[in-house]
Amino acid sequence: LEGSLMLRDYCREHDIPMHECGTIVVARNSEEENRLENLLQMGLEVGVPCLRIIGRDELKEKETAIEGTKALFSPTGAIVNSTALVASIANEAKSLGAHYHMGCKVESIEKDMVTTNYGRFKSDQIINCAGLYCDKIAHMMHMGLDFMVVPFKGSYMKINLPINSMVYHVPDLRYPFLGVHLTKSIDGKVIAGPTAELSWRGREAYDRKTDISEFLEMLKSINFLRLVSNSEFLKIAAQNFRITISKKTFINEVNSFLTGRKISECDIHPYKCGIRAQ
Repeated sequence: LEGSLMLRDYCREHDIPMHECGTIVVARNSEEENRLENLLQMGLEVGVPCLRIIGRDELKEKETAIEGTKALFSPTGAIVNSTALVASIANEAKSLGAHYHMGCKVESIEKDMVTTNYGRFKSDQIINCAGLYCDKIAHMMHMGLDFMVVPFKGSYMKINLPINSMVYHVPDLRYPFLGVHLTKSIDGKVIAGPTAELSWRGREAYDRKTDISEFLEMLKSINFLRLVSNSEFLKIAAQNFRITISKKTFINEVNSFLTGRKISECDIHPYKCGIRAQ
């Protein structure tokens, strides 16, 4: 919460496009309403400001295209120009003496010495923020040996729909899927997604790049075997896979939110994808 506030203040101070459009988690039945109450309590316990449950009528006022029985509303939810944000932080760090070495692959770490394909670096402090390869870096430092990253690829679609904020289904907090949600981007686009499928081509298979060795390594891992042996997880994963491979299923998932006019295939257009380090 403190970091969220600081980040929004940073955007204002540096004229980075940012808009507090709010976040809405929509319940469609009594079971989801109960899960909303749990989310509300969790949010209130950690101090999320102005968090509250709203009814059908207020939901309709905020999002005329969205249908739900109740919703959890967080007015401080915000969207940002992430490219401008990262560039600003990077330039500020550089002005304070930071140096960047791009395309620099870490090969080993021994105590305070990091060996890379660009040479060796001695450091008093090493920060592991290697994303999809954070487990590999941790293992080089003999940390987190019981953990591994399982990469899930998610794709987004631009859709023709009037949305004012960020609209989510009620998540099942036991599993790493938030389902397809709707987001208004800082430049006014409305984005639906992500889909979720195991990135079997590799951890960085954003296009047609394939690293089958990473996939085989994952298959042999006890961590992965534990994950896929869970029947509830497999059920959710199968539904997410159907959403990924079938436009019709994806459209039905979005339409389950909507009242009045439903979207069709002509309303969706391919956008971006990302791979999450689960």
